Amino acid sequence: METDSGKSLDTSRQRIFGVPVVAVIGLPLLALLIVLFLGFSLILQTQRTDLTKTYADRTAEFLARDIANQLGHLVTPLEEYADAFASRVKAAGCSNAECVFSFIEADRATPERVPIQVSVLRFGASNGHLLSVFKIKETDRDFKGQGKTQSDNPSRLLVTRPDRPMQERDFNLFERGWYRGGIVGRTPTWSAPYVVNNTSDLCASTQGSVWTMTRVLPIFGPDRKPLGVLALDMCVNRISAFLSSATGNTVQEISVFTPSGEELSVSGGQFTIGRDTSKISADLGNAVSLDKFDLKGWRVVVTLGDELSAKADWDWYYTAVCLIGLAISIALTAWAASFVVNPLMRLSRAVTDVGNLNLDTPISVPTNIREVGLLASVIERMRLVLQRNQTRLEFLAYHDPASGFLNQAGLVKEYDLLVGKEGQIDLILIKICNYHQIASIFGDEVLARMISSKIDKLQATLAGGVVGCLNNNLIAYIYPSDEGVDIPLMRKMLAEMRLPYENEGIRISPVIACSVAQKQGQIEPFGSLLRRANGAMYHAEDTKSEDAVWHNSALIQDLRAALDFGGDITRAIGRGEFSVRYRPVVDLRTGRICEAHTSVIWHHPEFGDIKSHKFIPIFEQNGSILHLGLFIMSRAFEFLHNFKKYYPDNKLLIGIKLSFPQLMDPLFIERIRELQAEWGVNASEVNFIISQNIAMLDDQQIFRVMRRLRDIGFRLIVDQFAMSHSTVNGAMALQYDGMMIGSEAYRNIDQPGPERVILSAVCELAGKLDMERIAVGIDTHAIIEPLVKCGCNFGRGPWFGHSGSEQEFLSRYDENAAMFSNEPAH
Repeated sequence: METDSGKSLDTSRQRIFGVPVVAVIGLPLLALLIVLFLGFSLILQTQRTDLTKTYADRTAEFLARDIANQLGHLVTPLEEYADAFASRVKAAGCSNAECVFSFIEADRATPERVPIQVSVLRFGASNGHLLSVFKIKETDRDFKGQGKTQSDNPSRLLVTRPDRPMQERDFNLFERGWYRGGIVGRTPTWSAPYVVNNTSDLCASTQGSVWTMTRVLPIFGPDRKPLGVLALDMCVNRISAFLSSATGNTVQEISVFTPSGEELSVSGGQFTIGRDTSKISADLGNAVSLDKFDLKGWRVVVTLGDELSAKADWDWYYTAVCLIGLAISIALTAWAASFVVNPLMRLSRAVTDVGNLNLDTPISVPTNIREVGLLASVIERMRLVLQRNQTRLEFLAYHDPASGFLNQAGLVKEYDLLVGKEGQIDLILIKICNYHQIASIFGDEVLARMISSKIDKLQATLAGGVVGCLNNNLIAYIYPSDEGVDIPLMRKMLAEMRLPYENEGIRISPVIACSVAQKQGQIEPFGSLLRRANGAMYHAEDTKSEDAVWHNSALIQDLRAALDFGGDITRAIGRGEFSVRYRPVVDLRTGRICEAHTSVIWHHPEFGDIKSHKFIPIFEQNGSILHLGLFIMSRAFEFLHNFKKYYPDNKLLIGIKLSFPQLMDPLFIERIRELQAEWGVNASEVNFIISQNIAMLDDQQIFRVMRRLRDIGFRLIVDQFAMSHSTVNGAMALQYDGMMIGSEAYRNIDQPGPERVILSAVCELAGKLDMERIAVGIDTHAIIEPLVKCGCNFGRGPWFGHSGSEQEFLSRYDENAAMFSNEPAH
């Protein structure tokens, strides 16, 4: 009873003295809360305005990127057709203008081969002649018009079209801007839009001006000399129609800026082209480049409509409602003011965190005040949405969206976290060299699955690192360790990576190249490490190395400058800087050594021993290969002479690689005959190896030298790569005695599969042409029997011995000969 009476008394007192308490305590508190609320509202409104601007800018950029892709698709058919046209001319071996003209006439007869965007197709030859076919109307499919110079007078141009009589006019091809640009540039280019003055309605626009663009690319003959310039015109009306269709309420204006100052603009459904050179180098905000579509320097800018670009307005109604509700709530519950302060403080911190994008801590504001709880829940939902968006944006910033693996930005972030720790950091690059072939045959999805499978094998073999994909064929692995990556473990990993990928009936043999760069110093950035790894990767691909290639700054960066000199290579030969090495070739069916292939090493006084693949290409360019090649042949003939003294009853062939500059030497045959007479060498004991594209045999000088070598009695060996990349005439021009087959042709044949079928087909072709089959790069005994079953007669590689000096080769020959005789070799 006392309790009940006490409660009644307190209630009555509260009713009596409640108003003064509210007036003294509640009103100042209300004023303070109103001020705070307005401050919070201002912060939220400011953040809302900033977010609106940010999203508007991003939306404009995304739309510009999409429009740029669509513009790229408009011009891509012309680029692909032009490149295909040049490839067809190259494949046909055209060496004059009439040959190129015939391709234009053929495409004119079959206009469905030519993209609909092409309005004019013309070729200007280096001798001044021109053949041009053009449409009468932009919507035509056929090229009814033709312009062609007279066959005996390139200064007279005959223009014919079905609706007008033939016209004859003066003409000078060399004064045409598109022709001069193609000859000088030597790379495919697009011209800026320009006005063409003609009397036809081709490319006609509603404004009365005729605007067009030209795709220009040079055409080269087999000797790499320019035959002339191919030019394809495209009416700008197609771009105008596309840009006009892309504008509306959402997109207010689209502007395309060219590197020469033209602005293609669509605003309010009106397409205009103006020129303002001040915008050539101006910063255009969120402009999107069209460089990847070969439109160098072109930029697209999108201006959004008011509905997307307008700033967020201040919502006074919502603010007023909140203030009234807050005032009434505080007036009626002044006694609970202490319970309001703490939730509002927490809410203030939460709003600040949300405004500063500190979104990790959930918003928890326990309160019985509905408005405060509602506001807290709204801000919590905002926090969750922003957190999801932030997480997604961070994921996209550091990961490839298709595969989910780290991209280069993500690798940089992980590298920065590791760089301060003790120990060594290695960047391992693994490249799928035949990715283009895999993607074209099986598709990008199969390629992505195969790369994911290979990454799993990489992480299983080299655990503890960070993996990412730099593109669709290059895997990057940041590997921290105490003393650097272990070489035997690397070889094991590469062996696992090279195993065929099998899934859903698909069996793919990837061609893998690998390079490694080690962190130098404590503050080396990731970009520097990646550049050195890419440099090593270049050499890994160039040498087709089975092992990983470590970056060597002295060899990779300074070697070319040291080699690319104009000095006398004969002095280096005289100083004994070059030595010829011999590698054994064995009969795969018996294991007997039957041939020695030569190579050369340069004992450079500054860089040490340099293998031939590093300097031979340079010597071929500067002419030093003539002296070095003569030195190699002299040493090889001397070696064969000495061998016959040691083994008068045994026969050994010697293999010498030739380059085309040697075959172009008019004294080449005479020098070989002199060496042959000096050392008493039988021509049938010498195999000359041709390892480059034998389509070069179209050169009559080379053809005569090769035929002369055959007439003398020397044997000619061609490698499988050269044969596969040659023309039929080049391959059949001479009867070759043998074919060298590289390891990429017989990889994984130790297991039954399509690789064996392909190799058997290659060997069967060589057998029908009466050619020996020599497999190179054999590094394991397991593939010898499959090679013999597929038809390979002979082989060489690390399994049979590396290149060595003359004495080292003879010692190995002694050991090999002892296996086939009970008597010592000599």
